Amino acid sequence: AVNGAGFRTVKPTKAVDFTGRLSVNYQGFSVGIGGYRGKLGKETSSGIARTTNLLNVALGYKTKVYSLGAEYFTIKNQKGILFTNLADKANGFSVFGAYRPLDKWSVFARYDQSKTSKLIRPASKETYYHAGVQYSPTQIVDFGLVYKRDKKDLASLSKSNEVGFYGQFRF
Repeated sequence: AVNGAGFRTVKPTKAVDFTGRLSVNYQGFSVGIGGYRGKLGKETSSGIARTTNLLNVALGYKTKVYSLGAEYFTIKNQKGILFTNLADKANGFSVFGAYRPLDKWSVFARYDQSKTSKLIRPASKETYYHAGVQYSPTQIVDFGLVYKRDKKDLASLSKSNEVGFYGQFRF
């Protein structure tokens, strides 16, 4: 439970936002359900914001060699797109997986699709995916070569294609 917009905005709000998640893990399987209900930290003494509701469900399975997962979300009463203040709905899903054929090497992929404006612009959607190869020379270092594509239909008519080399150091 939080009253405020976060650590960058210290001004408290009149309403309390609630978020939570329940997860169960058993023999490589994972199931989680979560949600949010609140005013996105926007109800102050100067105005009233609508209540936004979010539901999220995730499923996964993981072994030493591969992992697979899927996720779904739905949101109601979000602020509309294209600079409107009308309430809107959105939903989407993701599927993802990774395969580790060798000890220090893995390949991975993810696909996301979301309907970003079901009421104001019903044909508007966003499609994102990435795929890559990862090399992990030690337990705390990862390197990856990744291709990413993001396409937005109707809302902004934009596309992007990227290839990148990424590194991660965990401590």
